[in-house]
Amino acid sequence: MDIVGYRRHGHNESDEPRFTQPSLYKRIAEHPNPLKVYSQRLIQDGRISEAAVQKLVEDFKKQLSERLESTKKQEISASTSFLEGAWAGIRQPGVIDFEQSPETGVDRETFLRLAQRVTDLPEQMSFFPKIRKLYAERRAMILEKEIL
Repeated sequence: MDIVGYRRHGHNESDEPRFTQPSLYKRIAEHPNPLKVYSQRLIQDGRISEAAVQKLVEDFKKQLSERLESTKKQEISASTSFLEGAWAGIRQPGVIDFEQSPETGVDRETFLRLAQRVTDLPEQMSFFPKIRKLYAERRAMILEKEIL
């Protein structure tokens, strides 16, 4: 049996999978969601009615809402240090560690030159339209609006 899995909206809320795999995610976007596919199959096979599917969906959404509300009412437990057990020998940073920062900046000219280069997409290459827009916005933010 071959099982193919995918995330319809990417890895997480900040991921845009169509940047790296536009063809695949175009097909995924056009494909009906698994609930629709499976429920339609069960309805066609006479194993369940449309009304029963709707009730199951509504009951599930209600259960999710109830559990969300119940978690909002729970008291937040005290957090424990992550530097316990196997990590006990690691020193947690203190205020003194942040009082002096090493010099990490670059002069304005160097920064602007680098910004120009890292936002410059080769014209002869084909990019997903959102990529071109994203890079143009980044360039404008730095070079035109001077948000550094």
